[in-house]
Amino acid sequence: MSRPFLLAVDDEPDMAVLVAELAELEGYEARAVTSGPTLLAELAHRPPQVIVLDVVMPEMDGIEICHRLAHQRVAAALILISGYDGRYLHDVEALARASQLRVAGALTKPLDLAALRAVLRVAAGRTP
Repeated sequence: MSRPFLLAVDDEPDMAVLVAELAELEGYEARAVTSGPTLLAELAHRPPQVIVLDVVMPEMDGIEICHRLAHQRVAAALILISGYDGRYLHDVEALARASQLRVAGALTKPLDLAALRAVLRVAAGRTP
């Protein structure tokens, strides 16, 4: 059986790698990328089942990325993360849901790794 594919997107490379490594421990095949444009390019090559998305990044923020994901009708479950402001994270989550994107969860940084693992399990269709 093939493993679900996950893209971890964070402008902090260490954070993207940490999320990807944790996802691999949870049974995913994972790739870390560091920008919204790179995420969008990756979608054309291999659609992920899950996207872990830092919503505050240079070049393209979570709002623009969610608009583009909705426009492309991306079916991946989203896990939104941010260290910026909980209200902004909540607003991006509401926008994603209103855009008919599948949101599996929203987490603040610094990440609670147990909470991330639980959301990764939910996104994969397993119980937390």
